[in-house]
Amino acid sequence: MKIKPSKQTRRVLPLSALKIHRTIQRHFDKRHAKHIQDNFNPDAVGELRAVQNDSGFYVWDGQHRLAAMRALFGEDATISVLITPDITVPEAAAVQRQFNKTKRWNAIDQYKIAFLSGEKWAVCVKKKLAHFDLKIGNSPTNGFVAAVAALQRVYERCGPEILMETIQTIYDAWGDDYSAYHANIIRGVSVLINRYDADSGHLSKKLRSHVEPDKLIGEARSFAKTVGCTAVSAMLLQLTKYYNIRRAERNKIEMSVT
Repeated sequence: MKIKPSKQTRRVLPLSALKIHRTIQRHFDKRHAKHIQDNFNPDAVGELRAVQNDSGFYVWDGQHRLAAMRALFGEDATISVLITPDITVPEAAAVQRQFNKTKRWNAIDQYKIAFLSGEKWAVCVKKKLAHFDLKIGNSPTNGFVAAVAALQRVYERCGPEILMETIQTIYDAWGDDYSAYHANIIRGVSVLINRYDADSGHLSKKLRSHVEPDKLIGEARSFAKTVGCTAVSAMLLQLTKYYNIRRAERNKIEMSVT
């Protein structure tokens, strides 16, 4: 979506008049704001972008530049602001990616904007995680999942059903343990289910009984380093090892490093 120039106005406003649009803006990075502050270049500041409604002016592009200027010059300093009408959150989220090129987007930032924009993969990921009281976030705390790119990959390559079964399998094995939702575990479990038609109930039972997620990640990392295969291939082989424990020969999954 592009905002028509005729719908935008440009005003010079004091920093004190500006608030942050918390719904649309990405996670605030103190280090990035401090970097701008320590290397401040007036010619590179550019314009902030904000929406205006009855409550005031809400910045949806430029929170780090705004923080740097506040630290350097105080609330009475002024800056040029490009103001759009009070548009909806999905509309503002769509144009956020269009305009904001000053800081690299990480996977969670991209997920947030994709969800606000109504993109199917992001809406589906949020819905599937919510079923288990899980949510996307950087916090290394139980109940949070950071590997959003892996979840997007499963959705796009395997579909929403396999995504749900993958999350279900991991949850049944280790609950909301933060380390259980490592990208390689997510990808490995999805491949076993989707490509090898693994019994997800059996897999979750064996994982729960025989290995903790941190140990599994360590084993896969060591195997990859020793054999020289990719991290995902190593994880797949480790998952298969546990899957095959006390499994009838006819029901085992055969796999080797290629």
